[in-house]
Amino acid sequence: MHTHSAHLMAQFMSPIINHQIDKYGGGLDSRLRFALESIQAIKTSVGNDFPLLFRYAVDAFADGGRGLAESQVVAQSANHSHGTPNPRGDQENYRQY
Repeated sequence: MHTHSAHLMAQFMSPIINHQIDKYGGGLDSRLRFALESIQAIKTSVGNDFPLLFRYAVDAFADGGRGLAESQVVAQSANHSHGTPNPRGDQENYRQY
């Protein structure tokens, strides 16, 4: 799953972009909901033996963006709650978009 570089799922996860007031916006748990629901749907469809990689931006390098502390929660949520081993973090800069 590619949740990086201003792709749709990255936009849901970003505190800079996601200003929704429904169950998919607000705090981190809500902003992660779309990604975690997608992981669960994929796992349900293909089974737990099918490899699923999760790539996301660790640091947005922008005021109000996700930093290391929040990214650790993202990795733990993807890994522990939904069995996605070794989520891959990367760097991102929203100022380029």
